[in-house]
Amino acid sequence: MAYQCKGLLRLVLTLSLASYLDFAFASEISSYELRALEARRAIVRGQIEVEATYRLFNLSTGEKRFERPVHVVSYFDGKKSRNDEFKSYSSGQDREKSFREVSSFGESDHVYFSDQVLANGNRMALEVRRNNATDPNRDFRFDPRLIGMVPKAFLNLTHNTLESVVGRPDRRATDVEDVDLNGQMCKLVKYTRNNGMIARMWICPDKDHGILKIQTGDSDEKSQYVDTIDCALTKNDPSGKWFPESYVFTRFTNGKLDEEERGTVKVTSLNQEIASETFTLAGIGVPTGERVYRFDGDGAKTEFWDGKNIIAVEDGSARAKNPWSAMRIFWLATSVISLIILLGLTGYRRRPLTSA
Repeated sequence: MAYQCKGLLRLVLTLSLASYLDFAFASEISSYELRALEARRAIVRGQIEVEATYRLFNLSTGEKRFERPVHVVSYFDGKKSRNDEFKSYSSGQDREKSFREVSSFGESDHVYFSDQVLANGNRMALEVRRNNATDPNRDFRFDPRLIGMVPKAFLNLTHNTLESVVGRPDRRATDVEDVDLNGQMCKLVKYTRNNGMIARMWICPDKDHGILKIQTGDSDEKSQYVDTIDCALTKNDPSGKWFPESYVFTRFTNGKLDEEERGTVKVTSLNQEIASETFTLAGIGVPTGERVYRFDGDGAKTEFWDGKNIIAVEDGSARAKNPWSAMRIFWLATSVISLIILLGLTGYRRRPLTSA
């Protein structure tokens, strides 16, 4: 019994020590990180356009083996977000043309829309789902405020948060020193995560604690990989918020360039009102008559967009509220047939009799 009590006491002390250490690590988050997070969180809505070129390299030869253009217009307003990605056709006569792929999260529904023309001449159907039931293959949700806050290529920011690197609590230690980065005085914040990864941030207090550079690697010496993002910041008017106007992302694997993305950022607005229809089918610009697949717990229902509302479809006919309902059409047809019969009888009665 005494042995069991000692074991239980040892377990309680171990858990208490672990909790204390977790708190201690979290308490070492630098004030500069917290201010950088506060400044970026203060941006609650906006419209941002990104144009970039992503490249993938051959580690053996150093030659480029893949290149992809990136063009995305992002709208966000609190929890609502919409991303319009412009893509080029991969083959055929339309190779020089582009199509738009939209992923929009409104108050309750997620809308996926593409105006891509398929090889058979058809277009992909518009999909509408509840936000909590989004198809993972259609979930392109990400926060455009993450630009410059996570060392990743733009399209890979999905499923990251503002705290993925900056202000991350699972750390062993945090160091801060004053450094000069390209003529700009910064606070270099360095910490080691519990898994051994090293993170460095160059934070500029003179630019509302905007972050000029972030670098992460798996160790200090002979890192297998090192991810870096360098940003040029500009002050947006009239919001007064500092935000990247360009960035360069690189990944080095075993000291060799593996990935690179160079991008420019056009800030159309920050913290200004976003039209509520931005996250609706009308705001997205869905053409009238577009077929709609609405997914719910019972499967998918086929509907169509009439330019103002989504109209239900049943047995191939629209179940819309209009004067030409099935019953009215039936009575109209009956009346027309009756009139034709009546006129025929009248004509027959008025026909003059002739003798044989």
